[in-house]
Amino acid sequence: MRSRRFPLCLRVPSAVAALLAVPLLFNGTLLAADALKAGPEPLLKLSAAAPFGGTLQVDMIRGTLEVATADQGDATLEVYSTAEHDTGFSAKSVRLTREGNVVRLRQGANEPPTWRYRVIVPKKFNLELKNIEGRIAVTNFEGNVKASTTSRSIHLGNITGDVTAESAAGAIDVRGATGTARLKSAGGKLTLGEAGGEVVMETAGGSVKIGIARGPLRMTTAGGSISIGAAFNTVFATTQGGSITAALHGQPQADSLFSTAGGSVEIKLPPKLAFNLEATSQHGQVETDLPIQWQGDENARVRTGKLNGGGPVLSARTTGGRIWFAGLKDTSLPEVAKFEFPVERPEVVVRGLRQEVQINNGFNGVVVIRAGGRFVYGQNPNLAAKPEEGPFLATGLLLRDGTSIPAEIITADDTQVVFRRNGEGAIDESILTTRVSAVLLQPLPEKKRAELNHANAGLLLKNGDFLEGDCREFKAGEVTMSSVLFGLKKFEAKRTARALIFHPLPDPAAK
Repeated sequence: MRSRRFPLCLRVPSAVAALLAVPLLFNGTLLAADALKAGPEPLLKLSAAAPFGGTLQVDMIRGTLEVATADQGDATLEVYSTAEHDTGFSAKSVRLTREGNVVRLRQGANEPPTWRYRVIVPKKFNLELKNIEGRIAVTNFEGNVKASTTSRSIHLGNITGDVTAESAAGAIDVRGATGTARLKSAGGKLTLGEAGGEVVMETAGGSVKIGIARGPLRMTTAGGSISIGAAFNTVFATTQGGSITAALHGQPQADSLFSTAGGSVEIKLPPKLAFNLEATSQHGQVETDLPIQWQGDENARVRTGKLNGGGPVLSARTTGGRIWFAGLKDTSLPEVAKFEFPVERPEVVVRGLRQEVQINNGFNGVVVIRAGGRFVYGQNPNLAAKPEEGPFLATGLLLRDGTSIPAEIITADDTQVVFRRNGEGAIDESILTTRVSAVLLQPLPEKKRAELNHANAGLLLKNGDFLEGDCREFKAGEVTMSSVLFGLKKFEAKRTARALIFHPLPDPAAK
């Protein structure tokens, strides 16, 4: 975790300042005039009528599948290729059809794994997705979602409904589900932000983590840790190779179990809850700061006791670690974890510099180098602002494949951007932030496009300053950012916020 401290200003010789300014100059030279040219045309584009509250069924063998939402009555499919000189000749075997309330996407046997399939359907839709050898990514939906793959990962946004996701060899991330959630993997970690109903999470080879569980919770793994931010019901958590940490915020009506063969168990409880406690430790201590009425010998391997007169059984078991029943002093709900899809974001690294330095880079600005080698760029606040001159880049989206989409930005967060294209009617579309380099909230002079290229996510202000952090929300003309240095901070888009940065701009030399 990065430390919360402000940059320490030091005097640096001009030669060192010039050397440290090289990465900034280098990043600037990467942005040629055609860096934001229109992106590639799809190999194939199909459409079919999408009934309200219908179901999308996808049966694929390979390739990346992305399902997004739009305020429209049709289902559309766009197929792109990440390989050069792909003519898409074999795309003729891809089919998008409608049968009653079901829209079906079928893939032939010869399509290459380099293809990306983007399907757009109404937000109130059910999804049944199967991609045997490819990754699955879904934005926010109002409906039930079933997704399965045998060899890749699954990533889902907020789902208003039930979720079933299964992968034989990949990780599964779900931001939220208002209904039940069943996540299963034979070889990857499982992460769930919040669930309103019953939750089952099972994996044979990774950690298991949930932020908020309002219904009964069952978590099992054969090779990883278990983390529970807030549980309001019965918990059954077992692992063979990791520690367990959990916080119970509600009184369960049935017995709960926390068991590990290779780690410690730490359970936080509000003092007002009532339990019959059972602690079993072969080689560790049983400790608490709660008023538990223990029975029997305190050195026994199995200890029993009562909290507030007793209630459902809460059993904690470990072979090789301690057991700790702690009082839950802060009863506020934990922040639901933000889920980033596994896209690498390069960082600028300055080797050999352990201290924090602020220097003048000789271009009317400053470069702040913090511990860990990350850069934050900003202008000198003492310089007078000058009127901006065009031509301008219009408000809208700049995608990672080089596509520029002039549009009105409706909402944005760390999962998706909802936008309305200019001149194409009042249709709201959504796109995953993993495909977005930057979201322009204000027009930007063409000559300043290099200000958009940052190694880390953050917010570019109108005065040129850059705040490194994560976008919590853009809504009603206001941006809420979360940064290590300043915590939560709000900015007005019309006055101060220029652009949201999610990923570096594409390198035209790599095309």
